[in-house]
Amino acid sequence: MLSSLPRCFLVPGLGCITVGADARATRVSAEIAARSHSVTARVLDAFGVVDWLTERDVYDFEYWPLELYKLQSAPAPCELSGYVAIVSDAGSELGRVVATCLLREGAHFVLVGHDADALKQIAAGCPGMVEIAGSDPVTSAIAAFGGVDILVALDPIACDGLDRLGLALQRQGMVGVVIGLDTINDTTVDLRHPLEDRLRTNIVRFENGAAPSMVAEAIVFLASPHAAFTDGSILSVGSGLAYT
Repeated sequence: MLSSLPRCFLVPGLGCITVGADARATRVSAEIAARSHSVTARVLDAFGVVDWLTERDVYDFEYWPLELYKLQSAPAPCELSGYVAIVSDAGSELGRVVATCLLREGAHFVLVGHDADALKQIAAGCPGMVEIAGSDPVTSAIAAFGGVDILVALDPIACDGLDRLGLALQRQGMVGVVIGLDTINDTTVDLRHPLEDRLRTNIVRFENGAAPSMVAEAIVFLASPHAAFTDGSILSVGSGLAYT
């Protein structure tokens, strides 16, 4: 059975809000809604009355065999489809690799960094999936994609940033994940800092000789549902070795 939850909301004074598994599906729902409402308005203007679809009509449309075949033939969703991530220091070499891995797994993400040209280059390669953050990455993620699930901290994150993320997750009624990076020079997230109950926090330790691709894969694993019960751990990645 298809989900009975609505995909389109009309809010007086605000407009039309649509939801979907990803930005593309959301845009499709918005375009269908805009077209349907436009036709309805034109019919009302021309004739003054319309005959609304019955529940049976809607059912027959949703469960039309060709429509079901189209849905069944669609590729399976990616591991992080529907997830929204914030990636700090995204313009660095590691940041680019992490962004590539997140995109491969279907995530939408918000880029944070000091190299504006590098961020624009990443965003240009995946239109509709990426947003460059403003002054507040959490607000940027919510404005662009409707929420936030993951924070990949490739450079140190201030406590107030983590607090804003925790508050956003509390309002969403969801659990999120923070993934920090531990190198010989710094640790980007302090596991000793008390975080919201809705935030699970893990660290990837970047050992000498570790390839950025290996570190990125470890980050994506910790962000995925496979690590849903992993909290407060340190995953060390070295040259050809990953261990906890």
